[in-house]
Formats: sequence, structure tokens, C-alpha cells
Amino acid sequence: MKKNAIVAALVLATAMSPFTANANSQPLYTSAKTPLGTLLADPKAKAAIAKRFPVLIQSKSVTSGMANRMTLRSLKRFKPKIFTDAALAALDADFAQMHAR
Repeated sequence: MKKNAIVAALVLATAMSPFTANANSQPLYTSAKTPLGTLLADPKAKAAIAKRFPVLIQSKSVTSGMANRMTLRSLKRFKPKIFTDAALAALDADFAQMHAR
């Protein structure tokens, strides 16, 4: 009886482990926490930003490095019509897909 319970527990733990690992994994980058300089240093992240915010990549603040320590979400206070919640959420979804690959 004990042997069956142990086997059942092992089977259940093995079956659930992929779901637990995926539920706890975090995206590599987020618009709220990752500094812009880190994002721009990664060609894939930079391409995702260029796709959603093409003007940002050419901005003097960005090209000079002045905005490198800021997050994309923090830029919302300066340009709320560009850095909308929906646009930043879409970029976060792009970042999550990058991490999943």
C-alpha cells in the first residue's frame, strides 16, 4: 500500500513539473523593470522596441545614452500618448515570446 502511494506521488510530481516550471518562469525583460540601455544592447529587444516605438530608437535622449537608466514604463509620464498601457503591454508580450524561444 505504501509502495503504491509513493509511486502515485512520483507520477503526479513528474506530470506536474512542466506546468510548475512554466508558471514560475519570468520574462527576461519587462517594460517596467528593465533599463532601456539593457534592452537596446540586445538586438532582439531593440528590434521589438523599434517595431512598437520607432521614433524612440532615433530620439536624441536614446542615441546619446541619456535615457539608458530609465525604463520604458517610466517614459510614460513624458509621452503618455505614445507609451500607453496597451502599447507597453504589447511590448511586454513581445519580450515574453523572446524568452519562450
